[in-house]
Amino acid sequence: MDAGVVLDPPFLPRWRDVPLRDALAEATGFPVLLEKDVTAAVVGEMFLAGESSARNFAFVYFGTGFGVGLVVDHEPVRGVGSNAGDAGHIMVGAAVAPDRLVQVARSRGLALGDPAREDDAAAVQRAWAALGEAIDADDPVAVTLAAEAGTVMGNAVVLIVNLLDIDRVVFGGPFWSRIAPVALPAARQAVVTSPLLVPKHPVVVQDSGRGADVAAVGAACLVLDAALSPRASALLIRR
Repeated sequence: MDAGVVLDPPFLPRWRDVPLRDALAEATGFPVLLEKDVTAAVVGEMFLAGESSARNFAFVYFGTGFGVGLVVDHEPVRGVGSNAGDAGHIMVGAAVAPDRLVQVARSRGLALGDPAREDDAAAVQRAWAALGEAIDADDPVAVTLAAEAGTVMGNAVVLIVNLLDIDRVVFGGPFWSRIAPVALPAARQAVVTSPLLVPKHPVVVQDSGRGADVAAVGAACLVLDAALSPRASALLIRR
């Protein structure tokens, strides 16, 4: 994304190698920053958390899938192609994407609307809202499913906590709030009690508090990040 090119987004099959940043800049006449949603979310969390922001933390972004934004030494990790954060492969075979959770809920007998339109994004949104309402109503099928999803995500996060030795994990994203009342305690339990957890210091597992639009909020913070954040790579003494 340093070149401002959208390479191969999974849900936009015709958007391959699109120079989006330059096209938007030309169309609007304004400077444009291009960022991955997971990274934008972690930038927003870093800026808006203020003094409570951890120096090193992971942001679990629950959108159309499972992604993880990372901050190391107060700097977001972007990777070579600005594509860091794709962590869904950690949970091979686990149904943690919203559309898959909707399918599992229906297979367990939970009525969530018309199953004939599961491939329709709007239909998935409606089914997801219905799942959230079932959780709020303490439906045992919905509550169990949300707890299972939280546990799966928590187990995946343990690997990241071990790898980076971080002390804070923040959960958020556009689909997170509906399952959070059940999924967050389950995820926290999975992390702090995991027999695989290596770090001996406490690990805080919490909600973002930025709402469903956390990536959009983070995108607005990108200007601050680009203008104000010190970067080790830029702090070089040249002779």
